[in-house]
Amino acid sequence: MSKPPLIPKTVPPVIPGLPPKQSLPQSLPQGMGHCRTCRQMIAILAHHCPHCGAPDPSGHYAQQESRRQSRTLLKNIVVVCLVGGLTVWTVNGCLKMSEEARQREAARQAAMTPEQRVAEQQAKQDQTIATQSIFWAQRAVKQKLKSPATAKFPGEILHRDEYQVQKLPDDVWRVRSWVDAQNSFGALIRSRWTAELKLSGDPFTGNWQTVKVEIE
Repeated sequence: MSKPPLIPKTVPPVIPGLPPKQSLPQSLPQGMGHCRTCRQMIAILAHHCPHCGAPDPSGHYAQQESRRQSRTLLKNIVVVCLVGGLTVWTVNGCLKMSEEARQREAARQAAMTPEQRVAEQQAKQDQTIATQSIFWAQRAVKQKLKSPATAKFPGEILHRDEYQVQKLPDDVWRVRSWVDAQNSFGALIRSRWTAELKLSGDPFTGNWQTVKVEIE
């Protein structure tokens, strides 16, 4: 009677890096994985491999960092696009408004007579001189105070209505307002004042001569 043929034994494949006669399991428990360095079974959330000491052995934290950087990059791209679009829209709007304003001003200037243009230029110059007269009037008033360092005048811009500026003949400008300053006894009091100044030359580089200063 003949013997049955012998079936050769199947030799398991050798995996590099693994100890002899050891292969990777077909399925792993939940939350477990293999170390990328030594291929031993480790917890996916482990920061270091307990076998070889490799950091982030499963690559879990590297993947998290990669996803975080991708989200940050996407957010930055969206923000840059929004800011860039808003900037372009704002610049275009400003340019359009500037062009419209320039056209309106050109039309207004074209409709004016030469006398009206001269009067407008004179009004602008008088406004500039009036502003300068306030500055020089304050200096003249300080020279008459007992304690000039404590003088507080109303603001020239925010409280412009607190000043009464009047143009007199012969390039003389009269300014009226008030000032808070200490008297001889150190008490802070408010006084009304009037100053008249004469301008010779340009309002910025010319000479402002004090004609009269009265403090009530």
